[in-house]
Amino acid sequence: MYQLYRVLILPVLLGNASAWLSFPKQQQTSILRFLENARKFGPVGSFRSIQDQDDVVSAAKRLSGGNPRPADLPLQGVHRLVYSGAPGASSGKLFGTVAGQVTQTFVNSTHFINEVEWGPLKIELLARRQRKNAKQLDVFFEETTIRVFGQPVSRKRLPGTSGGSWKYLWVGVVEEGPKRKLVRVMETPSLFVLEHILDDNEY
Repeated sequence: MYQLYRVLILPVLLGNASAWLSFPKQQQTSILRFLENARKFGPVGSFRSIQDQDDVVSAAKRLSGGNPRPADLPLQGVHRLVYSGAPGASSGKLFGTVAGQVTQTFVNSTHFINEVEWGPLKIELLARRQRKNAKQLDVFFEETTIRVFGQPVSRKRLPGTSGGSWKYLWVGVVEEGPKRKLVRVMETPSLFVLEHILDDNEY
């Protein structure tokens, strides 16, 4: 009964991240298996077959037991892309079969930076997020920056009135070996899976 209270009822009462620390073993096993498969097919899902991509999406939609109000979860630090079904650069794809490493860094409670890094090249997209409802955030693009060897060579301001949205399918904290990770699974509408290794004082 206490486990049920801690996992299902307490998060609704508190409405904050501290309540969503763990899940029953069966749910932990399910999300860890999903992560393993997402890593196998990612991070650039478009390099895989349509069937493989469909399988990852289907598995994501079967996940259950995550955070009931994911859009209210405070986000911080650097989040690494595990899988993306997006066909363009947001998955890290640059040209042909060449892809960079994608991270998402949260600057404050409203802004974050999507970054694609490939050797000395970094492409940054500064964006603002805004709560739409308990399970969805709207995103507005504000600035792009291209850096070479850490130095900006191009910067362009954007209107900040268009972008996209994050529709969360599953969000929660899991334990993978000695590490605790915040895992986010969302549609933009392409599927994205990101993970953030937690410090001891997070969540």
